[in-house]
Amino acid sequence: RRGWDSCEMCGGSERLGHVIELTTRAQDISPADAQSVVDTVLRYGTVVIRGQNLSRADQVALSAKLGELVVLPASFEGLDPEPGYPEIQRATNFWANGTWKGKGHSFGAYWHQDGQFWPRSHRHILSMLHCQAAPPTG
Repeated sequence: RRGWDSCEMCGGSERLGHVIELTTRAQDISPADAQSVVDTVLRYGTVVIRGQNLSRADQVALSAKLGELVVLPASFEGLDPEPGYPEIQRATNFWANGTWKGKGHSFGAYWHQDGQFWPRSHRHILSMLHCQAAPPTG
C-alpha cells in the first residue's frame, strides 16, 4: 500500500463508500456523468446510487456506459445464468424462475472480483450489484 498516504483517490476505510444522487435514470446518464461515477468508484471503492429500479436491460445498458462489459464463460455461471443476459451473473437466493433456492444455498458463492492478472489498463473491474428487495434492518 505504498504511496496511499499521498494518493487522494486511494484506499483507507475513512474513504470507503459514497452515495450518488442522480437527477435522471441511471441507464440514461451522459458519458461525462458515467465517467464521474467511475471516478467516484475508484475514489471511494463502493458507491450507492439511490432510487433506481433497473430492468435487466437497464442494468446492462448502465454497465456498458461505465466500461467494457465482461461476459464470463458458461462454466462460471453457477448453474443459474440470467436468461437472455449473459453479461449478468446472478448473486441471489432465488432461481431465475423465481423459486427459492433453499436454506442450504449460499447466494454469493460465485461472486467475487478478480483483475490483478490483467494488464494495468484493464485492472479496474467494477461489479454492479442491484438490490431489488432488502430487509428493513441487518
